[in-house]
Amino acid sequence: MLINGDDQFNLLCLAFTFMAYSWNCMLKHLTTNFIVHWYFNDFLAPIILLASSNILLRFENKGIYSIKGIFLFILIASIIWEYIIPIFKKNCVSDTFDILTYFIGATVYYIMYRFM
Repeated sequence: MLINGDDQFNLLCLAFTFMAYSWNCMLKHLTTNFIVHWYFNDFLAPIILLASSNILLRFENKGIYSIKGIFLFILIASIIWEYIIPIFKKNCVSDTFDILTYFIGATVYYIMYRFM
């Protein structure tokens, strides 16, 4: 199985987001900026989730690349992360702005996919 353009895109997304995550972890020690501390990783999460899911779905000749599919996928993930997990994990809290940030990250993934 050869690596196609979608695979290259998703691998680049993973590489970029892991580098950005590492950068953000270091930056947290240097700033008190609330975006760096609370929302930047939430922005990266859907990009990582979509890229890794699409790499795995490729083995079934499938993928999540339409805006409707991406938004439905992120909506389900958001409900799980922000409303279901906090029920079972007491140190987790729901944050509506996290959901907005997930959708911003998903939108960036979609735009990058469409224009790359």
